[in-house]
This record gives sequence, structure tokens and C-alpha cells, in this order.
Amino acid sequence: MVNRDIGVKVLVVDPDPYVNRVIGALIGRNSDVTTASNSRAGRRAASMQNFDLILWDLRMDRCTEELPIVRAICPSALIVATTSEIKTITTGSVAHLGVDHVLHKPYGMDALSDLIPLVMNSDRSSTNGPAADIMNPGQRVTVLADNMRHSTRVMSVTQDAVLVVGGSRVVFSPPLRRGMRLSIETTGLNGVYCGASRYLNPVTEPVDGYELLYPTKFMRIQRRVHPRFAVEPGTEATVNMEDGSLLAGAVSNISLGGSALIVRGSMNPGTKLSVTYRLGNVEYAVEATAVRCSSPDPLGLVRLMIQHSDQDAIRRSQLMEWIQFSTATSQ
Repeated sequence: MVNRDIGVKVLVVDPDPYVNRVIGALIGRNSDVTTASNSRAGRRAASMQNFDLILWDLRMDRCTEELPIVRAICPSALIVATTSEIKTITTGSVAHLGVDHVLHKPYGMDALSDLIPLVMNSDRSSTNGPAADIMNPGQRVTVLADNMRHSTRVMSVTQDAVLVVGGSRVVFSPPLRRGMRLSIETTGLNGVYCGASRYLNPVTEPVDGYELLYPTKFMRIQRRVHPRFAVEPGTEATVNMEDGSLLAGAVSNISLGGSALIVRGSMNPGTKLSVTYRLGNVEYAVEATAVRCSSPDPLGLVRLMIQHSDQDAIRRSQLMEWIQFSTATSQ
């Protein structure tokens, strides 16, 4: 159990009032718990205080609109999506919403307790989010000013300005001065981009932050040789290990150079693999090498990054057709 002295602040957003009461009663013995019954109420609660842990049911209306904003205004929170759709919802399939982990219903107090060490031992504001178009709500950006790098998240974007989180939630040290020149770095689909900006004004809605001039031009400072594409949720992959064992997983994104998989069980970098991608009746097999593997989440799932081995022109052409098919069906 969690010691109350830790002071974990928890937000539970679920349309079922019974679930809110039960979870609130269970966690509330050791933490401060706020409950909300819809997405907008969840965002209002998140704007009033910076939560450590957010449990968000994916059945919510306006989930895709509100959750990225909550991700932005609570940059240090561990966001856990709850769902009863075991086969189709994985961490990778909802990573674009800013979700860190997925809990499948029904779950017990043990599963909730396992989340607390992740809350206390991780810094969500400094982690890389999923690849995205430039400047979307919830997206991680780096503000460079006075030779200092500040990792924060986008709250909202207008034609001329971008609002980023600041204040007590993301501390800028030294603080920004009105009119000062700065740069904004962000990760896009094809690489890392940087643009010149200025600090315009402080903002207080939805939380304390900064209004920055939207860069008139972005320069790509790091190019991705093989752009990654998010594929349809539920796209499957089978990993064949050298010892003959098989791992079943889900594909998060894919490129000609490699892919991200959600599988159960950790793996050492350098491990040789044979991976079969599967979407409907379409299959594609490729030799690959494990590049890096995340720490297991409470369900024992990891995010595995793999790099494809060299391919001849015919195999590369076939894989490109598979990518085009899978991304088209996900639109």
C-alpha cells in the first residue's frame, strides 16, 4: 500500500458513478482522489491541480479532444486508460492521446497499487511522446532560451501563437522575459524540427503557461531516413525468437526501416528476430534486430523497437504496399 505521506493526487474519470465511488474509496485511503463523470469535467479538474495519476475511461465522449489537452496541462502525470476491450486496445494504439499505460477492466487494488511506483519514479515531462505533426495539443516540445532547454507540452495553437505549459507545473529556470528570442524544437513524422520564436505573454488558462510566437518557418535539424506511420489499432505481429519461441504482439507504428511493437516480455538489444506482420488477410515477414525495449508496464507489456535487416528491392516494394494498405485502412 501507498503511504499517505507521499501525497499522490489521483484523478478518476469514468462515466459509471459506481466505479468512481469504488475506486475513490480504495485509493482514497492513501491518496487524495478527485472523480469526474465526463471528459469536460475531467479537463476542468486537471486545470485546477496537477495530478500525479489519472485514470481515464476510454468510453468517454470527446475523449480524443479532451485527453490530449489533459496530457498537456498535467505534463508530469502518469495517464492510464481504462477499458474493457482487451483485444483491440493496447498502449501503442492510444499513445497518440498521451496515454502511458492501459488497464483492462475488471482490475483490482493490486493493479492500482502497482502504478504508484511508476508515478513516483518517472518524469513524464521529459519523455518522448509519439511521432506527431508539428504542434498538436499534448505534444511534447523543447523550448531553448538562454542556453537552457525546457521540456514542456503544447496546450493549444492559434494562427500566430502556441501556448505551452509553464508556471509550477513545468518550471522554466531562468524564467522567460517578454520579447526574448528563443527556439522551439518538436518531433514530426519525418524528423526533428526547430523554429525561431519569441516569448509574448503569460497565460493562466487552462493553466499557467506561456504564449509563444508561432514560428514562421521550421527547419528540419534531424531527418528520419524512414518515416514512421501509425497503423490501424489491432494490427498484429508475431515475433519468432532464435530459440523457437513465439511472442504475440500488436503493431504501434511501422516504417521501411523498423517498427514499434507492444509485446509481453522484455528483450535485450541486439537480439535477432523474425517478425510477421498481419492485418486482415495481408501478411509480411521480415528479419529484424531488437534496438531497445521499455520497462514492463503493470500488465507485463513492453514497447519494443526493432530495426529491419537489409532488404532487396522486391521485399522493400512489398512492405511499402503493406504500409500503404494498413495506414489507409486506419484513416
